[in-house]
Order: sequence, then structure tokens, then C-alpha cells
Amino acid sequence: YFNGETDRALANYGVLYGSMPPALGVDSYAALYGISPELISASIVITTIASAPLMYLSANILTVFDLENAVFISNLQAFSYNISIISIIGSILILMIFLMSGRFRWIPHLLTTSLLLYSIEAAVGGLLWSNLRKDAP
Repeated sequence: YFNGETDRALANYGVLYGSMPPALGVDSYAALYGISPELISASIVITTIASAPLMYLSANILTVFDLENAVFISNLQAFSYNISIISIIGSILILMIFLMSGRFRWIPHLLTTSLLLYSIEAAVGGLLWSNLRKDAP
């Protein structure tokens, strides 16, 4: 906070630091109390590797401040298209597993099935929005 304005470098650092997994404290507690420290250490490595795409996305989000409105909308539509395709494929795969196993009849899985259908609906909406004409308001 300099001269009444927010320092963008400090704000960017806070966003990137917040996207890192806070698992080292868990490892300390596991070692202190002797509760599966090997398992905890392995899971920390796996989750840190799995969070790398999230950290990459967080770093790319910071470039939004430098984009013009038309470029931002174009990038957002391309991102929405990719995420919608991935979401539709994943949701349909999970829905097929539920339907083939017959588990969708159980109450918890029935709720999950309805959420899957809603997520497919939202992904189709995102797909339609990302394919709108670029010159339309």
C-alpha cells in the first residue's frame, strides 16, 4: 500500500502464495504424533504435483489486469469452451459408471446423479456462450 494505492506486486504475490498447498503443517503433526508420516509425506508430494496446474492457472490469471476488454472476452470464451468440453466428457463418463452399476438408485448417488446432470447442463450453457458471435454484444 503505497501513496493510497494497492501495490500490484504484493497483491500478485498474495494470490500466488495462496494457491500453494499448505501441507507442511500436516506433515509436522504426523511426524510429531507418529501417525503414518510416510503416507502423509507421499500424499503431500502427490497433492503438490496435482496442484501445479492450479498454480499455473493462478499465475495466468494475473495477466488479466493487462488485457483490453475485447481480448479478455475472447480469451474467456476460449477458456470456457475448453473447460466445457472437459466437463461434459468427465460428467458423462461418471454418469455412465453410475448408470451401468445401478448405483444411481441409492439416495446419496441419486443426489450425485442429479448434480452430474446439472453440471452437464451448465457445461452445455458454457459451450453455447463460448460459441457466440464475437461481434455480438
